[in-house]
This record gives sequence, C-alpha cells and structure tokens, in this order.
Amino acid sequence: MDQRKQQEEIAYLRAKEKHLKRLSVLLDDAFTIPGTNITIGWDAILGFLPVIGDALGAILSSYIVFQAQRIGVSGRQIFRMLLNIGIELLVGLVPVFGDFFDVSWRANRKNYLMIQTHIDQQLKQLGSQPTAPHEKHPKTSPMIWTWLIIAILAAMLIYLRLFEDGWPQLTHFNF
Repeated sequence: MDQRKQQEEIAYLRAKEKHLKRLSVLLDDAFTIPGTNITIGWDAILGFLPVIGDALGAILSSYIVFQAQRIGVSGRQIFRMLLNIGIELLVGLVPVFGDFFDVSWRANRKNYLMIQTHIDQQLKQLGSQPTAPHEKHPKTSPMIWTWLIIAILAAMLIYLRLFEDGWPQLTHFNF
C-alpha cells in the first residue's frame, strides 16, 4: 500500500472511531442525573416508552454494529455486539426493571469498546498510534441498585394500595 492510501486509511479509521464514540455517548452517556454520578443516554430515555422505545433503541444501536461490519470487525465480535443489543432489548421489555437494566448494561458502550480495539489493531498494522487510551466499561453504581429496589417497593405499595379491595370499578371513584 502506498503512503497516500495508507494515510487515507488511517484518517478514515480515526474519523469512524470518533463518529462511533460520539454516537455511543449519545445513546448511553449523554446526560448526568442531577445529584448522582449516573449517566443515561437516549437509549435509556427511549426505553421508558413501552415496547416501541426499546425497539427504537435497538434500531439505533444496530447502526453501530452495521458500521463495525463495514470496517471489518470479525463475525464473532459482530455476534457479541448483536447479543449485547438483544439482551438489552429483551430485558428492556420488562417494566421498571428493564429501564434500570438499560441504564446499567450500556450495550452501545460495550460495542464501541470492541470497535475501538479492532480499530487500534488496524492502526497498529498501518504503523500508526492508537487514537486514545482504551476506556474501561464503567462499573454499575451501587446507587442504581438502591434506586431499583426503592422503585420496585414503591410500585408494590402503589399496586397494593390501588387494589386492596379487589379490582377497581371504573364507575365509582372513592376519594
């Protein structure tokens, strides 16, 4: 490969990595919940919409996998990426628990880190330095699990309060 083509390939890989990192941040880490160090992205926000939100999140996440396939990520890694998205989609369908799981699972971040490793290997083969030090997937904050337990208990209490006398009659409102 001549030097000009090599430089073009390096520039392409760096631009692709930057683009996919930006997308993974938007989907998994775009906003910080005030008063915590917990970040959420559009994937988790869309997940609050029953069924359709999780499906939209999976569609957006699959774009990262499509781009990974275009830059030559192995079939095994592509399978792992699709598995990450599938787990997030299926567990995300469970009300309340799925939303908390979505915040902690971060399939897009995991998939981006696999792509980053692949791009770094390609850059090394081209005689270039990796673009950035490898990030590690953030550990799930214990605070997430605390809020999950509180949310489940609150949902149970509301359910018990609403249905303590049996199924409510829609013709009567007892205030």
